[in-house]
Amino acid sequence: MPPRPSTYPVHRAKALRLIAAWAVGLAGLTGPLQAATPSAAPLATPSATPATCDLLWQVTLQPESEPRQLQVDLTFDAGSRSRSTLRLPGGWESMSELADTEKRLQAVAGDNTLRSIAHAPGERVQLRWRFVPSAASAQSSGAQLASNWFAVAGQSLLPWPEEVDERNPPSACIGFSAQPSAPGQANATAGPATRWVNSHGNAEGLSALFRVAPGAATLRWRVQQALYAGGAMQSLTRIDDGQPMIVARPVAPAWAQGIEAVAQASAQSQASQRRFWGDNTPASTLLVLQLPSLSGTQATHWHQAVALQVPIDLRLPGADFDALITGALVRTWIPDRFGPLTYPGRQDESMRAWFSQGLADHYAHRLLLRDGRWTPDDYANAINRKIDGYLSASDPTGTARRQASETQRSEASAILDATRGEWLALQWHGALRASGQAGLDAVMRRLLLPAAQARREGPISAPLATHRLFAALRPALGELPLRDINRQIEQGEFPVFGPTTIGPCFTGQKVSTPGWRLGFDPASLVSGVVSGVEAGGPAELAGLRDGMTLARPSTVPVDASQAVRLKVEEPDGTLRELRYLPAGKPLGERMHYQPVPQAMQLPACLAWLGLGAEVLPAATRPVPKPAPAAVTPKTVAKPAAKPTGKPLPKSGPKPVPITKPVVKPNPKPPPSGVKPVVRP
Repeated sequence: MPPRPSTYPVHRAKALRLIAAWAVGLAGLTGPLQAATPSAAPLATPSATPATCDLLWQVTLQPESEPRQLQVDLTFDAGSRSRSTLRLPGGWESMSELADTEKRLQAVAGDNTLRSIAHAPGERVQLRWRFVPSAASAQSSGAQLASNWFAVAGQSLLPWPEEVDERNPPSACIGFSAQPSAPGQANATAGPATRWVNSHGNAEGLSALFRVAPGAATLRWRVQQALYAGGAMQSLTRIDDGQPMIVARPVAPAWAQGIEAVAQASAQSQASQRRFWGDNTPASTLLVLQLPSLSGTQATHWHQAVALQVPIDLRLPGADFDALITGALVRTWIPDRFGPLTYPGRQDESMRAWFSQGLADHYAHRLLLRDGRWTPDDYANAINRKIDGYLSASDPTGTARRQASETQRSEASAILDATRGEWLALQWHGALRASGQAGLDAVMRRLLLPAAQARREGPISAPLATHRLFAALRPALGELPLRDINRQIEQGEFPVFGPTTIGPCFTGQKVSTPGWRLGFDPASLVSGVVSGVEAGGPAELAGLRDGMTLARPSTVPVDASQAVRLKVEEPDGTLRELRYLPAGKPLGERMHYQPVPQAMQLPACLAWLGLGAEVLPAATRPVPKPAPAAVTPKTVAKPAAKPTGKPLPKSGPKPVPITKPVVKPNPKPPPSGVKPVVRP
């Protein structure tokens, strides 16, 4: 996967394959995690057999195969149908039908990821595929397949019967096994190190069978958005503050840190988050899967699981790992516990990436600083890098944007929205503090739902998480949040940053920002062959030429102040490293932040972070009920207490005073209820 030199996690594998400056590294993690459900234990009772599973996937690791591969079998009951449709997984380019399966499946016109199969009513249909990820498909599917272990998401591996009735879902099971070695050969996965870990449980032995537990999420989500790994693995299970956690990783390579250190750091981040949100409810088992990475750090989050790709020599404890795991855990929390993000069939959750990912990044950074795992300098550097990366990514003259496909532009748009989400959170927090409220933290805590009620997809009668947030903000801020969404998300305006926009712990001053210029086609980082080298650009001046072969790892930073490091393979097979700054024409001035002296000892700074005595009066102040969206907020009396934070700078968005009604209505009148009039 493409490298990420910074200490904060990068996008999901699907977005990573874009490798464009305007997409890479802007928004921490992406990727969904659904409502928490009880972790399923391995099936061990006599009644729990494959015959009791209406839907059964069997994944077989074949350690001696060349090329490395997984065998995937799907068995399902046809019911009364005489024909079924299968959706191939995201890594379908790596899937090939075997034997009778190839003869029975037919392509579906207009969609190369669909297959149709004719069968007799009541038949128990059995199909088989071989999964052999190429280098390019591994980039897009996120699969890792070593000689004696694998790690892959369900959406990249498991075909799905489209006719599954989610209102009355069938029982579903997923089995794993290691193919025995040929006579006279040692089985690389045999012995006590053979372990299967996934979002539904863990087990030891040459084979295991897991039942997919019921939950608020759809069955399809619980199967395809789950994380699966197995083979020569080691694992450790612990329970901290009511949170069961399984930490697992491949036995090889030789990790610099013991698995206990990884478990301790992961548990610390999870406990910090639960304390922050005041959540004491029993939690489902969380899988933390540590995987080797030769270049940078990455993290993705899945159904009840996170995957961390880290260098094998990463030291713990440390700010790098703390940032990685905290970002991953918060990104599993925000979309999971505040109500649905989309309605059935809409498939428009990416439109709310500013909420599910942007607010998550805001709280990940905030937690790290509150807990002392980040210094104020760490926080300021992260915000500065993000501003630089955003300005480069949103540059309409960038080569990557001109060359991108429509799908790439859509995915990158969601990533940019996620970046804007952190800016929105900072603005609203500041506006609430300036109006005498406790801040955004108090609002979000009141919106938190019990785990049993949390779901990403909800009925049309239920307000979306974004609707609930707007309704909760309206009594204090009027229609300001909706106007911010319209300008910054709908129209893509860059927010105004002032000296105190990110809070009283920091001060900002204007500096000149160079544009980001890679100097060659970013698709070369996926293909491995250099193309599109710009004449006179920084890459050409460093010695890069079309047709050169790129070797991994290569380092591509997210801003112009960090060097690009490319390894090119010479005709004789030797490697040569090229370094240069990806700096283009200046984009203009932007605000650069640094901590104020003794920031964490200042009452105003502590209050901004929700710490110290100054925040207590505001935190306990009652908040009026949200007004309906269609009604202009009425005058609300100011609280007697003085505001506890500094007002926003005059150059930034001016909050609507809570003592006045909103005089300028939204251009489009909202419908009844709490739904916003713009894309939330």
